[in-house]
Amino acid sequence: MAEVPAGDRGPILRRYVRKAPGARPHIAVDPAARVSEFEAVAARYPVFRVERRPA
Repeated sequence: MAEVPAGDRGPILRRYVRKAPGARPHIAVDPAARVSEFEAVAARYPVFRVERRPA
């Protein structure tokens, strides 16, 4: 698992609040907002990428 840098989280957070209605109360950005609004708050929300281990 690897943490996604804050500068790369905006599009991921935007997609997350659009796909997971339960996430909306936790991320104070409207799901229809521009990516730039998610980028502005991205440092407050950790995002991780799950990676496969080499065989």
